[in-house]
Formats: sequence, C-alpha cells, structure tokens
Amino acid sequence: MTSKPLALLAALVASVAVLAIAVGAAFAGSTAPPPAGEPTIPGVEYASGLGAPYLPTTGADRKLSGFSMGPLGGKLQADATKAGAAAGKAAGKVQFKRLTVGYLDIIGGIQSADRAHNALRIAFRNIGVIDPNWVYCDGAGDPAKWNTCGQSLIAQGIDLLTLTGIDPSSIPSVVQGAKAKNIPIINFGGTVGPGYAASLAPNEKLKGQILAKYLAAKLGSAGGKILLIDYPAPWAQDRSTQLTALVGSTPALKIVSKKTTNPADLVAGTQKDVSDVLTANPDIKAVWVDFDVAGAVAGGAIAQKFAGKKFPDRPLLVTFHADPSTQDLIKSGAIDVVVENNWDATAWEVADAAAQFFFAKKPWPKYSVSVNYPGLGDPLTYQIVTSKNLPKQARKYVAPAKDAVSYFIAKWRAQGITQ
Repeated sequence: MTSKPLALLAALVASVAVLAIAVGAAFAGSTAPPPAGEPTIPGVEYASGLGAPYLPTTGADRKLSGFSMGPLGGKLQADATKAGAAAGKAAGKVQFKRLTVGYLDIIGGIQSADRAHNALRIAFRNIGVIDPNWVYCDGAGDPAKWNTCGQSLIAQGIDLLTLTGIDPSSIPSVVQGAKAKNIPIINFGGTVGPGYAASLAPNEKLKGQILAKYLAAKLGSAGGKILLIDYPAPWAQDRSTQLTALVGSTPALKIVSKKTTNPADLVAGTQKDVSDVLTANPDIKAVWVDFDVAGAVAGGAIAQKFAGKKFPDRPLLVTFHADPSTQDLIKSGAIDVVVENNWDATAWEVADAAAQFFFAKKPWPKYSVSVNYPGLGDPLTYQIVTSKNLPKQARKYVAPAKDAVSYFIAKWRAQGITQ
C-alpha cells in the first residue's frame, strides 16, 4: 500500500475505534425477557434496550440517511477483537492487491438502503478499497436503472460488483456482462436467487417466522383478519411465506387481502392500498408489511384512519428493522412492532469473503444465511422491538449480541490487510 491509502485507512479505523469508546457501557449480551405486557413466545427473543452506535459517514458518495452499526464497546468488543485476531492469525498473512469495487445500490436515499451502503463502504475501506477505487451507482429502485447502473460499473473496469437484495433475474444484462469480463458479483443483506458468485444474507424466513409468532400471540385465541402488504423481492417474500404458513395452520387467523407494492410507486401506492383495504374491511386486526419503507407508509395510513387510537382499537402494524426513522414511528405509536436484525453485518461478511478470495486465493463461500466464524459463531441476531424496549440513548441502533465489526477488523489486521 502507498503512504496515502495507509493514512486514510488509519484515520478510518481510528474513527471507528472512537465510536467504540463512546459507547461506554460494557454489556455482555443484548437480549432480555419480554417487556411488561408482551407475550412470552418460545424461540423468540426481545431486545434489551441497549444501543449500538452509528458508523461515520465521512467521505460517503452522497449524503446518507442511514449509517450502519459500529463497534459495540465493552466486553462484546473485547471478545470479538480477541476472536478475530486469533482467526486472522490462523488464516495467515495474505498478499495484498489494490481492488476496484463497484456498488450497485438498490434504492439510494432510504434509511435501510443507506445503512447497507455505509456498512459496505466502510467494510471495504478496511480492506483497502478507497476512492477512486470505490465506484458507486444509485439504482433508484428502478429495475431499468439497475441494469443501466450495473453495465456502467462494469464498463469502469471494476474487479468486483457488489449489491444488496437485487435478484439476478432482475438484471440479466448485468449478470451476462460481468460473466463475459470475469467479474464476480456478490450480494449481501437480502436473499436472492442463484446466479451470483456469492450471497451472504440474513435468514429472512427466520425473521418472518419470529414476527408471525408474535402477531399470532398478540392477537390471541380470538385471532382476526390480516392485511398482507408484500414487496416483489425474494427476501421480502421469504418473510411473508412464514405468515401464510402460520395462518394456514391457525383457523382463527385469516388473510383477507394481499397487496403487492410497486417499487416505482412505493409511497402513494402503499397509502392507497392500505386505505382502500381498511375501508372495505374495517374489522381488520393486523397489517403485516414485509418491507420497512412500505411499513412506515402503512403506519401513516393507519394513523389517518384511526386517529388517536392504539391497538387493540386499531389494527396492529408489524414490519421489519428498527432503523432510526422506524424507531421514531414506534415511539409515536404508528408502528407497533418490528423484528430487528443486524443484517448490515453481512456487509462485513462479504468484504471478508472478497478479501479471502482476492488476497488469499480462497474460493467464494456458498450462498448462506448463517455462517459460523471461528470464535464468533453466527454474527446475526434476531429480536423483537416494541416501544417498551427501544434503545434508551438517542442515535443508536438496537444492539445485537455479537460485534461483527470489531471481529473482522481484528481478523484483517492480523492478516496484514487492515493497518
């Protein structure tokens, strides 16, 4: 590495370390018993109310509304750092080379996508990918733009194309173009179909299973009618299949309407769908939304229909991910519950997969929704979050049980990648 990249990387690692120190509290775990009034459900964990800090957005491709999760501090960070250093030592030193990496953003400007963007950007910076070797293109939620973006990135001489939650079937020209130039495509953050070199994603079916169990427990033996708002992507549909399976085996529950959101008309279209269905079915007991952005929109539509009311005097709204804006909606009562998962840790997983492939000549890992790392295990945590167990500090993500950021930084440092 040249002295300038080394200095930039050192500054970035230092800024991440400052975040860890700022966390302060030395906690040993991040799950807790159910808050008062919430059901005890076998196989379901609740968040503890502890928070994880944001990663810095300095040097980002544009202003970001989502930040991603930084080191956790305390014992979790110490344990992860020790385990990562041991894993890196066992893996051995590598031969570093400069990489040019393209990132095809599914839809820039929304908190969940920006969270993915910042996690991946900083993870790859820690393995030496800095401007101008980091190339970004915003797909704007439009499949046509995804293809245009992907082709543009390939034309810029990248070594690797990264993306989150865009299925290969949606970008056939990009898949073909990358294959022709021997450019691997790797996915993270959301389930996709076969066709990429690797995909490391959270277990979306498990997320759906946890939320479906919660919904059924919350409605109780009386059950009720449900509106399902679906997003046309495999990761979202994997979540909702768990609800439909549970409803199929629970006579008291019934999905009376299923609507599929239009990615190009996400806000207005979702508002209309929710309003129309609630008008036709005023006795609906729950609204399930399998995409967090549409969930926020649905929360607003329900609030308009049932002004000043809370569940059970209005439908229970359940969705996914406790990003900062979603936390605000949970506090206000517009959203009742989410399943939170530190899915942005998969950005660090794919950065590690890339480092091992390009620097250590290791094969790409198989598609996976759960990888066990030496000394760490599976870094992903799945937790129920309500208004009663949100992080107590402002500007915090819901703390997971394991510190993936510190683990991989320590591993790469031991391998001679991160300085």
